[in-house]
Amino acid sequence: MPKRSFFPAFLVLIVLSGLFIVLSKTGILSVPADLITKIVSPLQRATFNLSSGGNKESKLSLENKALISKLTQMQKLLAENSALRDQFETSVPKSQNLLPASIVSAPSFVPGVTPAEYLTIDKGSSDGVKIGSAVVFKDNLVGKVTQVSNSLSKVILVSNSSSTFPAKTISIKGERGIGALGVVSGLSGQDLILDKVLLSDTLQVGDYVVTKGDLQVDNTGYPPSLIVGKIISVEKKASELFQRAKVKSLLEFSKLTTVFVVLGYE
Repeated sequence: MPKRSFFPAFLVLIVLSGLFIVLSKTGILSVPADLITKIVSPLQRATFNLSSGGNKESKLSLENKALISKLTQMQKLLAENSALRDQFETSVPKSQNLLPASIVSAPSFVPGVTPAEYLTIDKGSSDGVKIGSAVVFKDNLVGKVTQVSNSLSKVILVSNSSSTFPAKTISIKGERGIGALGVVSGLSGQDLILDKVLLSDTLQVGDYVVTKGDLQVDNTGYPPSLIVGKIISVEKKASELFQRAKVKSLLEFSKLTTVFVVLGYE
């Protein structure tokens, strides 16, 4: 409320206060002082409340900002807890062998310029992480640990051009069998290539590609049946020995905040 709107009330208060004081001193109005105070005080409080409205509004604005900050922090915690809950409800790989880790950086990633090729996570050798440990999110393959310090680890993404591993397909039609076998290589970004697939094998757009599994006795390597991605195109020529397919990961690596390191597998 503008200050000029309560100025007349303030002026009336001053006039009435002066009138009461003059009349009480002259004896014309025989009213006890405490009664005068009781009459005047409500007017004083009302005037003060009107004049301090701006301060209350400022205080409310600060409280709202603090509340928004707390809500933002709460939403972040809820997102992290949701990721943890979803991960531990996944049956592959076994949840009791997984170590949750936060992504602290993606050194090669520049939005709109270069895709993510590596991730740095906040878990290292002191947490049981080894070079070669698989990194997952839900039942999707993220990559493999290539460098470890005491408290940090470097993860190469499956889409990195230097990433390569055996894989197989799962038909969207639910056909039984091991599917087509091949070798997955990264193309950067979210794209990969499934190569070295025999011409006699069937590749279809929409089929899923999963890890064949190359676990070592020390629990390093990729567990079987982790989702690598979905086939988006097939290239097959009768004049060549093999066919190939372009595969896209179901994950947006640059948007991940939490991943899970496979410490063991049963």
